[in-house]
Amino acid sequence: MSSADHTLLARERLHCGVTAPRQPLTGLDLFSGHIGIPVTLVYPQGMQVRHMREALVQTLRHYPLIAGRMKKDADGQVYVDCNDAGIDFRVHEHDRPLPAHGPDSDFGSQIKRYFSAVYPWQWVGKDQPLLQVNVHRFRGGGVILCCYGPHSLFDGSAYWQFMSDWSRMARGLEVVTPAFDHQAVIDAAQTKMTPDAPPTARGLVRDPDMRTRLSVMLRLGWQALKLRKGVFRIPATTMQRWKDEARLALPADTGVSAVELAAAHCLKAIAPLTASARERRVGIVLDLRHRRRLRIPRDYFGNALCYGEARYTPQEVAQDSVAVLASKCRPSN
Repeated sequence: MSSADHTLLARERLHCGVTAPRQPLTGLDLFSGHIGIPVTLVYPQGMQVRHMREALVQTLRHYPLIAGRMKKDADGQVYVDCNDAGIDFRVHEHDRPLPAHGPDSDFGSQIKRYFSAVYPWQWVGKDQPLLQVNVHRFRGGGVILCCYGPHSLFDGSAYWQFMSDWSRMARGLEVVTPAFDHQAVIDAAQTKMTPDAPPTARGLVRDPDMRTRLSVMLRLGWQALKLRKGVFRIPATTMQRWKDEARLALPADTGVSAVELAAAHCLKAIAPLTASARERRVGIVLDLRHRRRLRIPRDYFGNALCYGEARYTPQEVAQDSVAVLASKCRPSN
């Protein structure tokens, strides 16, 4: 984050006064990686920074992992020491108006201006706060709030649960401490195991050789270079029409979400451009908190998202309606 265009008014280490037992990082945490994730919110009408700061401290009392530090034990296992070492809280002043934002702006390309990047190797074994909160105040009163932390600490569901609780605390509402015992996810993984077979034999864990690792990284890098991103807006009227059509076409107990309808529409729209006879696949993000048999608490704070696929034959894509395709948008693995 460049300091050329702003003044750092305050920087402090916030502590919540609460400690908790240390929590080992699970396989899902490590798979997500120690990649710093910035999340930026814009408040054109400004905010009461002092009130927001005090609410943040009180919220951290319910989230002791965030105020801790990542360390390694004697066996090399990474864990979070919930020692209340604190988070970083910074207030910046900009002598310019609030920048353009919203879906029609290039605000996304400017996000790096609003936080200080931390590299993956800088999180573990160092006095590195696991949450960085940057408040940027602009001429006219507008505020940009940028929070930054490692993906290995939380997924999107857990992060927004924390942000929602921070908001509740600021509004004087009750906040309940979430489940943060990582043993719940570890136990859920063990339900997929049999006592007489190592994880590698069951396809749950695989330690690839260096050649395979390099091949995967090169392939992912090449795909990233070729990847073209775009934002496509679906009008509310269109989405409502799809929902009405699905309600008429499907059994009463078959519910489909807006995401499933949008995915089905895209799948059908690009079908004429794909001549291959191979099956079509749609990637699905699955939240394991909602898998009853795994018994992971709904309010679990950590990483509990994984990947699944819905698979269709070319004939299904060509012949089925958007509603029917959406109803089949369920993981097949």
